[in-house]
Amino acid sequence: MRAGSGDARKNVSWRFALSSAVVLFLFAACGFYSSQFYSYQSYRANFVGVPFALLCGALYVRKTSELPAILVIACVWMCARFAAVFTNMAMTIDHANFLSMGMGGLIGGFGVAMAVGIARPNIRSRWKLITAAVIGLLAALPFEPWLSARKFGLYDSPALTPAQEAALQYPFAVWQAAVGTYVYGASRVARERPNRDVLLH
Repeated sequence: MRAGSGDARKNVSWRFALSSAVVLFLFAACGFYSSQFYSYQSYRANFVGVPFALLCGALYVRKTSELPAILVIACVWMCARFAAVFTNMAMTIDHANFLSMGMGGLIGGFGVAMAVGIARPNIRSRWKLITAAVIGLLAALPFEPWLSARKFGLYDSPALTPAQEAALQYPFAVWQAAVGTYVYGASRVARERPNRDVLLH
């Protein structure tokens, strides 16, 4: 019986690892695709979070009552972007770009986890939310070199050069892959092992 139980756990672990690898690839590809919506001072920038939200919906949403999660995730991007821009404009100290990107990433990671919680309530535990926020913060740091080069385009042309578009793909891919894969893994564990430390029932 113990041997059979051990084999079953191994099979579950391999399936989880394989599915996580697939999800990592999907979110990274989604990040590359999402980056093309970004445009300085343009309404198109508001739609950057839509592909990510739709992919999350495909992974988590199973009932019509859970559909609002998709809209909330799409809106999280706008909130995170506003926080990053506001922080960058308000700070004059060195390394302000890192801090502003980290702030946006932190809010984005926290917001995505909370939104996914509409469909997967157990992910809203205190530590899972904190972990999602920290991962979001760290995964947003690759945006800093790009931001340093253009400073969000606040005083530049709204058009992106091909080189700038290419440079923007990688930070989006990193952030979406990191946050999306963590939330996927955490939600899977939450389904199999319910956590009593859940916020906002």
